[in-house]
Amino acid sequence: MLKLTVYGTPVGKGSMKCVGARGKVAHQLVASNLGALRPWSESLTNAVAKAAARGHRFEGPVGVYATITVPRPPSNRDLLPTRRSKGGDVDKQQRTLLDALTDGGLIRDDSQVVQVEAVTVFPDTPLLVDEDGHAIGKAGRLQAPGVVVFVYGVLVVCRECDGVGEVPDPSGGGKGLAYCPTCDGKGVES
Repeated sequence: MLKLTVYGTPVGKGSMKCVGARGKVAHQLVASNLGALRPWSESLTNAVAKAAARGHRFEGPVGVYATITVPRPPSNRDLLPTRRSKGGDVDKQQRTLLDALTDGGLIRDDSQVVQVEAVTVFPDTPLLVDEDGHAIGKAGRLQAPGVVVFVYGVLVVCRECDGVGEVPDPSGGGKGLAYCPTCDGKGVES
């Protein structure tokens, strides 16, 4: 498991807009809030790249848990950031984060991410619990804007041997076939 903490004002990846003439080589889609997004995206990507350079890389399926601490607007007295804000809502924040994991080299592609949990909070948001009493934001809110993110490998349990074997890489080492080393893919232990 890898834990990253990055300080800065979180900005979610905005809607895509077309730039350039359609049908021309210069035609491309870019985030509608690219100016505000770029500094935050670069901070995230740089932190991820440093972790990847230290040998932290994930080849198989991964899960991501993030607590995103956003600045509180002066007029907002709500406990949580449920009003529309410049930084974007939680799903746009996730897009920025997953792109940084890929661009920084921690994962090959964001399709490796099979589980995502994220919560947005203010620096002064109290401890949150869900209706069952489980803590929300367990990665820890920060005292200043930023993000705490955990990235962890996800083990896939073999259905053929009723969960006795675990498949560390469902791609089968790039062959596109899941392989269980416990039952050798036969559904029975060898």
